[in-house]
Amino acid sequence: MRSKATIITINDHFFVYGGISSEFIESGFNLEATNQKMRRALIEDERNQKWDRIYVKCYNTNAPVWYCGYFSDKFKNDDIKKITKALKVTYIVVGHTSQKQVESLFKNRIFAVDTSIKNGVSEELLFIETDNFYCVTMDGQKIKIDK
Repeated sequence: MRSKATIITINDHFFVYGGISSEFIESGFNLEATNQKMRRALIEDERNQKWDRIYVKCYNTNAPVWYCGYFSDKFKNDDIKKITKALKVTYIVVGHTSQKQVESLFKNRIFAVDTSIKNGVSEELLFIETDNFYCVTMDGQKIKIDK
């Protein structure tokens, strides 16, 4: 885990475990610095003051691991436009918040890919091919996600 990024941008796709809020971005977000802090948090002792500072910045409810505001009725189209513009991306792919299937929100601006596979409830994957998105079932069926 310490060798992997918590957040990664590939082309204009932003991949993050939980999500990322405007508040987190406005607090001085830097992709590489955030990844370094997240890696460091995996080895810091929870009783260490340094870990506490990392936790407050990277593990609070507005940060990459726990943010799930995209699924709130309060989250609007203007919110996603603001976030994607700040991140200089078109799409955001998130896990963490379990869904019944791969979900597309805000006209394919956000994809929720946690399909509760951990609970044996659903078994779907998101497949991205250029700017085309597909839901792939465990039996190999590839279903295009319309915009």
